[in-house]
Amino acid sequence: MLSVIIPVYNAEKYLRKCVKSILSQRYRDFELILIDDGSTDKSFELCNVFQAEDGRVHVIHKENGGVSSARNRGLDVAQGEYITFIDSDDWINPDLLERLMSQIGQADMAVGGYTTVSKVGNVEQKYKDESLTCPECVCSKFDELYANNFFNAPFAKIYKRNILETQRFDSTVALGEDFLFNLEYLSKCREVKTVNVIGYFYNCMNVGAATKKLRENDIEQIYFLYQAGRNFLCKYYPNSGESVELKKRFCLNGINLIQLICYSDKSKIEKSKLAKKLLTNNEFIKVCNKDYSLPKRYDIPRKLCANGSWNLLQVFFAIKKKLSTVRGS
Repeated sequence: MLSVIIPVYNAEKYLRKCVKSILSQRYRDFELILIDDGSTDKSFELCNVFQAEDGRVHVIHKENGGVSSARNRGLDVAQGEYITFIDSDDWINPDLLERLMSQIGQADMAVGGYTTVSKVGNVEQKYKDESLTCPECVCSKFDELYANNFFNAPFAKIYKRNILETQRFDSTVALGEDFLFNLEYLSKCREVKTVNVIGYFYNCMNVGAATKKLRENDIEQIYFLYQAGRNFLCKYYPNSGESVELKKRFCLNGINLIQLICYSDKSKIEKSKLAKKLLTNNEFIKVCNKDYSLPKRYDIPRKLCANGSWNLLQVFFAIKKKLSTVRGS
């Protein structure tokens, strides 16, 4: 049996579409675990309705503890031999679970593609039908897989419960917890199957997403994630060399954080202190000095970050914000 775990928090706008897409799957041998993480909207009632209407649905209501806490509670009660995670504002095609489950076989993990749904259009990330030995082959293709978000999300993946055992998401982390979870799981795998199917829809239309908010701990966390990726490669594939994709992500994450600092309501002194945590980090300066194939909008702030030019960064993002306001009016 497959256990489908959905953390739910104030998701009434999307939850019905999400749950309906799961209950209409061609693959039938699953339980659906809804973890209501202290919702204050109608998600509480909706979860109870789904449970009353379909015996495969199990609901747990808990105090709010964050998405990792909710997923962990789902893992605690899951009965399936296999585990998959779906976010409450996403949805899946009717054949996704069938396609993934038909391919996992003796492998330790099955991974499918997905479609990012946003206001600027949909973008597909897909894989070839391929069997990858782990960790050797996964590490040898690290940058290719990383660029396709293989490591950075738990969705469109089938995990085995006997491999997970007591492994859980780090509920003290608000950024990159999925990356850390997947690295830990992959360190215990022998074979991973990638499947040429795009059946998961990752909804980025939710403007209330936490990823757009400044969290001061994220400054240290993006460096920690960069180091975690490097350590994984060094341990399991020591001759791989430096990962360009890890450097690129560290660079982008840092620039985005600098922008959030500039746009925050903190005092000038507080903003300066936060920004300098990044702009005095030698590893961040190094990755910003590299000329990656980044979107053009990152060229100027990347160079300014490389030079530690906090004052000019403030000017740049102030102009950017002003231009965005003018275009939107």
